[in-house]
Amino acid sequence: MFTSNLAVDVIAVTKPRKHQISLDATPFYHIYCRCVRRAFLSGKDPYSGQCYEHRRQSIENDLIRLGSIFFVDVAAFAILHNHYHLVLHVNVGCCEAATPLEIAKRWHQLFSGTDVTQRFVNGEYIEPHEAQQLDTLIDLWRHR
Repeated sequence: MFTSNLAVDVIAVTKPRKHQISLDATPFYHIYCRCVRRAFLSGKDPYSGQCYEHRRQSIENDLIRLGSIFFVDVAAFAILHNHYHLVLHVNVGCCEAATPLEIAKRWHQLFSGTDVTQRFVNGEYIEPHEAQQLDTLIDLWRHR
């Protein structure tokens, strides 16, 4: 009979970010994202001769814009030819202090929202039965 000295075989399993982030532990996170199959994010591709350097400024602008929408401070970043690194600070205090109107306006910078949230942002009347739906959405968006 075969016996093993290993009690348990460990298999690496990726976890969704929502299970990896713990703002109680730290508000700072190092994130990286890499291109695959020799794709180029920026710089000059020696195989095709095509230059992707124009993407660097666009990526930087997007990082700053998204950080301002989601209460995330970009502490540091590096954009390389096939990947980028970010050091982010989640600004929980500012997010919790934001008014529901500010949360909705920020969300609408990227997403259309719902008819109720559109009317709320425009200062229009919200029916009493819609107020609970609005509160639920604002809480969800604040959490995200």
